[in-house]
Amino acid sequence: MAYQSNAELAKDNHSSGAMLIIVGIIGIVIDLIVFSTNPFNVPEFNRFLSCGVMLALFILFIVMGILSLRTYKILVVKAAEEDNLKKELTKWCDDNLTKEKIAVEIYELEHSEDEEAAESVVSENMAETIVKEADEEVEIIADDEAEPEDDNLQEEAIDRIDEALFFARTEAMKKIISQNFINLDSDLLDSFVDEYYVKVYDDQESND
Repeated sequence: MAYQSNAELAKDNHSSGAMLIIVGIIGIVIDLIVFSTNPFNVPEFNRFLSCGVMLALFILFIVMGILSLRTYKILVVKAAEEDNLKKELTKWCDDNLTKEKIAVEIYELEHSEDEEAAESVVSENMAETIVKEADEEVEIIADDEAEPEDDNLQEEAIDRIDEALFFARTEAMKKIISQNFINLDSDLLDSFVDEYYVKVYDDQESND
């Protein structure tokens, strides 16, 4: 499931809470009008029963709406804290996180004595292996007659390379950030790294 920030959750709770309260109030008004006027000539017992059930349902809507708005207020405070944390993370990464540091971290993870840490990263070496395999596949096809499938093979190879590099780099970025920001929420960290990855590699590659 995709990560939702506290700001997004607050917005959802606010809209759903307001909607539940509005529907509840309108429903109660209509229910009371139907009960008092009895436009469908429903027998008294059935009228009490049906209108009573609907009244309880609409009251429940209002209660749920109030609870959603209370949650909204809590989430607004958390959203402000989260926003400040993201700004702090961004500033720190702007000053400290570079492609060179990420490459060093990838190397250290690959050669770590902690097997679990080492296995959690798709290595740069693996990416190089994929490049070689892709080149060999393309050369084999090139030795035969050129076919329309060649372009698809090259595109698949490029996708595999990009995926390998992405996972290696993002794992390294998360490790570097976690060392400087203790007890970060893992979902928040994943979301931030995915966003900041573009800034590191697109911005720095465009400047190269």
